Amino acid sequence: MKGQVEEINIKVMLDKNNICQKIFWEASNSPDDGISESKALALSLWDSQGRGTAKIDLWTQDMDVYEMKRFVIETIAGLADTVRLATEDDVMAMELEILAQQMGRRLEKELQANK
Repeated sequence: MKGQVEEINIKVMLDKNNICQKIFWEASNSPDDGISESKALALSLWDSQGRGTAKIDLWTQDMDVYEMKRFVIETIAGLADTVRLATEDDVMAMELEILAQQMGRRLEKELQANK
């Protein structure tokens, strides 16, 4: 491997039933020093042989439903940025942005109804 190498390390703490309790991560080029804790992780990797996507989704027991829904909405919005940057497909990116906005409005209505 030539060039600069960066690392992303992820550690997952499981209970005796293999339920995710905590997620820790650090990256060698992160502006934050040290290990950060997270409540959820959505990792997608494209197989270099073109066989498809390998996906890992984890979340901790203490992540509430609102946080999970917000996480999904923000992930979709982030995918819009990725599509735009990687493919310059503004139509696909815009459709993802619209979906994220619609879901965000729906979640806000849901929150208001549950107050």
